[in-house]
Amino acid sequence: MAEFVPLGELIEMEEVLAEPIADRVIALLNEAQLYDKDEKLNCLYKVQELIIHKDPSLLDNFMDEVIAFQQDNSPEVRKCVIGFMEEACKKDPGSLSKVVPILQYTMTDENVNILKRVLICVNQLYRLTLEFLLNLKSFSDEIMDMWESMKDIKNQVLDLMESSDNVGVKTQAIKFLESLILLQTKKDVESAESSVAKGTEVEMSLDSIPRSHCLLKISELREEAGMAIGKLLQLTASSTISSVNLITIIVCLTNVAKQRPIHFTTVVQAFELLHANLPPSYSPSQVSSVRKQLKLQVMSLLKQPQSHSCHGQIATLLTDLGYSQAEIAKNTPKLSTETVKKTGSSNRSSEVDNLVKKEPSVDSLPPAPVAVTNPESVANQEPLKPTIIEAIDQLANEIEPLLEPEAVTGLVIESLSRLPSYIPVSFKDSYTPIAAAGTYTQRVHLARLLASQVTSTSKSNSEESDQTRPRDPRKRKYEDDDNMVIEEKKRKLEHELLEDARIRQKELIVEDARKNYVELAQLAILLGFPGTMIDEGMTSLVNAEKKPPSANLVNLTSSSQDTTNETPEENKESTAEKRKAPPVQTPQKLKRIRQFHLSNLQVEISASEKSRMQVASLKRILHAERLAGHHGSSQLRSKVIVTIVTELGGQLKQVLQDFIIGDLKTHYDLAINWLYYEYARDSTGGEQYDNCLTSLLQGARTTLEPRDRLFSKLVLDAPKITPNALQIVKSFCDDEERAFLGLTTLRDLIQKRPANTDLCLHTLLQVTMSEIDMARVQAIHIIKKFYSRPDLSVAIEKFAIQTVQFLLSEYPTFLIQADESSEETAEWTEGYVKLCLGPFLGLVSQNHKLIHELAVVYTGTPATVKRIILKQIEQPVQSLGMGSPELLNVVKNCPVGAETLILRILHILTENAIPTAELVKRVRDLYEKNGQDVRFLIPILNGLEKREVVLVLPKLIKLSPNVVKGVFDRIFSSCQGNHRHAHRHTCNHIFAGEQSSSTCVLTPTDLLIALHNIDCSGDESLMKCVIKATNLCFAEKTIYTQEVLAVVLQQLLEQSPIPTLFMRTVIQSLGVCPRLLNFVLTILNKLITKQVWKQPKVWQGFVKCCEVGKASNTLLCCMHVA
Repeated sequence: MAEFVPLGELIEMEEVLAEPIADRVIALLNEAQLYDKDEKLNCLYKVQELIIHKDPSLLDNFMDEVIAFQQDNSPEVRKCVIGFMEEACKKDPGSLSKVVPILQYTMTDENVNILKRVLICVNQLYRLTLEFLLNLKSFSDEIMDMWESMKDIKNQVLDLMESSDNVGVKTQAIKFLESLILLQTKKDVESAESSVAKGTEVEMSLDSIPRSHCLLKISELREEAGMAIGKLLQLTASSTISSVNLITIIVCLTNVAKQRPIHFTTVVQAFELLHANLPPSYSPSQVSSVRKQLKLQVMSLLKQPQSHSCHGQIATLLTDLGYSQAEIAKNTPKLSTETVKKTGSSNRSSEVDNLVKKEPSVDSLPPAPVAVTNPESVANQEPLKPTIIEAIDQLANEIEPLLEPEAVTGLVIESLSRLPSYIPVSFKDSYTPIAAAGTYTQRVHLARLLASQVTSTSKSNSEESDQTRPRDPRKRKYEDDDNMVIEEKKRKLEHELLEDARIRQKELIVEDARKNYVELAQLAILLGFPGTMIDEGMTSLVNAEKKPPSANLVNLTSSSQDTTNETPEENKESTAEKRKAPPVQTPQKLKRIRQFHLSNLQVEISASEKSRMQVASLKRILHAERLAGHHGSSQLRSKVIVTIVTELGGQLKQVLQDFIIGDLKTHYDLAINWLYYEYARDSTGGEQYDNCLTSLLQGARTTLEPRDRLFSKLVLDAPKITPNALQIVKSFCDDEERAFLGLTTLRDLIQKRPANTDLCLHTLLQVTMSEIDMARVQAIHIIKKFYSRPDLSVAIEKFAIQTVQFLLSEYPTFLIQADESSEETAEWTEGYVKLCLGPFLGLVSQNHKLIHELAVVYTGTPATVKRIILKQIEQPVQSLGMGSPELLNVVKNCPVGAETLILRILHILTENAIPTAELVKRVRDLYEKNGQDVRFLIPILNGLEKREVVLVLPKLIKLSPNVVKGVFDRIFSSCQGNHRHAHRHTCNHIFAGEQSSSTCVLTPTDLLIALHNIDCSGDESLMKCVIKATNLCFAEKTIYTQEVLAVVLQQLLEQSPIPTLFMRTVIQSLGVCPRLLNFVLTILNKLITKQVWKQPKVWQGFVKCCEVGKASNTLLCCMHVA
């Protein structure tokens, strides 16, 4: 029902909605100036919502008014203003000119939380600033000042890396440096194509900035990026950095290595150095955390295609960190044919590969002398590498030949004296056996570890000595000379690398031209061009291949190459070669017409070449996604792709699958089109479609997050669910991380795909017996909801009964059915019994008739299973309640052998509630039917009459002491109204006859009197049971107080004859409550008047009581008078 709104409030709401947004913003800003922190924040958030999301045109009008709150004393208000400025810049980049100077000022704030919020904001706005500057055609003074402020902010962030003591501030500064590096460096073509950094790739990069930009200088930005990555690498070797900051740096360097492969080797070397030289101040838990993160990030680097250049270092490092050789081999990426060819034909270092990647064509290659002095090419050739890594490499090369078995043995023996007496816990937890001991790779790794230790020690010693000792001028001169020699060697190496890159690039162009010409020739034949033209073109191409690479380059690219880039000598050579080359002949007119035969024009193509051409064509179409989107032909492109792949098959299916799985969210529509096309065109009985669907689902499993609903969407949108696809969904349910996603997928399939309901329901029912607790509980919860559907209830109930009947076997036979290869017979455990009971007990609360089946099964189960069943039925029985007709019928018609089950059910029902009259009636009938087994009456004692309880009391006290104590507890709790352990102190005010509650069967007074009135004549065992029962009563001192005992003794004294145990109770009462002495003497006097000596046992107690009470003389006088 809708909530009633008064007319006055409704009118006021309509007026507010009708008010212009500008007026509402003004009113909110005025209110914010008057209110305290919480109300002020509420007003500012409303202003942000109205301006940013409702009417962005108001930004210019109210930007200054909102920024004015940056002077507020509350840190929360200042953080809110920073958030407003960030959103404003995202909505209107023109606001950067106002916001950036404010952020520069806020960087000096002393509040740590404000500083962290500013760093987060700057991290977001820096990319926007670069994109904004790129789109501007003219720059005003305001824009220039804004850029200068942004450069000052970058310098301040670098200063915070050293000066700040706050871990959170340093963490945000490190993340900003990561963004700066990615924004101010060039992308790598191969990494972009392979989607290495999928989801984290920064769109903006140094490639987007033109060289002619008057404000953004490429050289300066590249230099800043070099300083930033050098700073991060320097911090990894710092001994004072916190573990949290170190973990952040590891993640940032990993992202840089993935997205900028030019730094891949440097990052791997830095990780290797870090593993060997962790800060000694770290605790064992900190060391474990850092190495765990290092282990994960190095493994992610191994999965990258560019990891083949330093695979040995990564594999050895992962082995030290705990990975096995099988895991490393499994995660090592497979190299493509082009990568293998490139790797096999190049014996150079990784610098040559990086240089070739950075130069797209021969035309853009500058001459060798210019390339040496060009800072960009130098930066592209050699990524930043700290001096310490070079020293480690040099020292490792010297150590490795010395690592002979004798030398290593001597080192070990020398170090034994320095080992601790006990193995440290941290070493024991992190130690892993060396799998490749003695191999060349392990020797190199060991040499690097020793070199890093020696280098770090010598570096610290040299730093200390440099601080206390002046530098020698002669040494400075020698160092300068060495630096000059090193620079000269670098220039020569760069020149050689450039020349080699030129030659290889030219060879590749010639090879590509030949392949392209073959394809064009085949097309020309099909179009009817004369064969002489084709033969002459092929002849000229063959001749060009025999010429030097420079001649080939001139002939193949003369139509597109700018002659201004060639030297005069090159122009002369090309002109001479053109003159020597035979002129291209024009096609002659045919003298006679030959009959056309298609066979004369066909060219034989090998199967491998045909497959290569098909794959290359498909890849070109796949990577033309953005171009097709611009021209509005995405649907046509998708249809062409799926038609080609479905008709041709082969390797094309794997290529399309890899393309889709690489970014499933983006290529989801293409995946669905492929599935429907395969389903419609499959003529193999569904095998091709099944392979397509299962391959996509397997790929989604490896790439998507464990709870990404895109997997469920893919399954639901598929035209048909095959058994193999359903097995993949079930495998999700068997994985603890993906169980929730798998179960929700099965639930949606049952609800939305009627054709697959039976198969999916059967799979869901199997999950209800899963050994994963979360999956089993969730599956049972789902089938309980489906049980209300008539079309599903029969199958669900049949499965539940079948699973509970497994308990009738002596051994868990369902395990043997699940694993036929298992020859061993397992024993019943609590876990196995839970698996069989789970689905059944989940349905009992909805179908009470199933309780009969449980009772029947219980009678035939082994003793171990029975004990476990009694533990597991508490919650289902409570859900049934005492009013369930089926439960009452089970109590009335208890199967033979299910008595303990019925007793457990009765105890559960009456534990915290009074039994109903109907339940008491059924239990009475069961009591009479089963030979008056008094155990059935214990749960319903509170529902019996006082007379009935007194009659069965002799039978009750013959039970075990624990059971008798439980009986008394039930009686006492009925008088208190709550459990005896909850409010036991209330019993101090209980007196005989004062309990008028209808739930109180026997008062404590009545119970003790009833115990004395039990006829024990001739039955010594019963007498002992009564004595034990009275002792239990006296043990309850908070219930049987002095007043209660006085009432009991008084009522027993008035009986005739006096109970046999009366005097024993008097003596016990006197021992518990010494203040009853006068009352006891009065009792003794009354006993004399009753001629106590006529009852021998009572008389013995009387005499003993006189001795205890020391009142024999007075009593003798009374006896004499009597």
